[in-house]
Amino acid sequence: MGGKTCMVKLVAILVLMAQVGSYVPAKSMSLSLHDAILTRMGASDDLAAGRSTFMIEISETRDIINAATPRSLVILDELGVGTSTFDGMAIAGAVLEYLCQEVKCQTLFITHYPSVARELEARFPDAIGNRHMSFIEDTRLNGRREIRFLYQLAEGISAGSFGIECARLAGIPESILDQATVKATAMEELMKRRGRTAT
Repeated sequence: MGGKTCMVKLVAILVLMAQVGSYVPAKSMSLSLHDAILTRMGASDDLAAGRSTFMIEISETRDIINAATPRSLVILDELGVGTSTFDGMAIAGAVLEYLCQEVKCQTLFITHYPSVARELEARFPDAIGNRHMSFIEDTRLNGRREIRFLYQLAEGISAGSFGIECARLAGIPESILDQATVKATAMEELMKRRGRTAT
């Protein structure tokens, strides 16, 4: 909802347009030449071939890893969401680290795993920088958080996730959203307690 996927698609299109000598709809643009634009976006399964969404996602990622060079532009959108949270986080982190440290290509990597983003930026501050799509948050008198997306790229990691607010925009009944808010708060508290206990 914030515009992440649209933004990275726009970057890919602008790079392609600039490299073929086309007009680029921007005030200015600087880029290095790329030998390929490699993308993994969207989710679907292939029932006829017996391949799950996750298998397709990972197979496409393998193809990108095998093809990428230091002069490639790689775009990976939500890698790892097709499996369990911890496996997904581990795969996302390992792939991003490999692209950053071994291939050394320009990479746009969209993730909803903030711990992966924080950890890798801390380990490789010269190679990885975190950004988020900006927003304005407002808590109404009824205590419900409302979000207005600004569709602009901003520094750092987003302060939170807005799945419940997006569900509200999609018209999910408030009784369900109220229950989801309670559950989300309880899970967040549990994770915080576990984090304090582990340290």
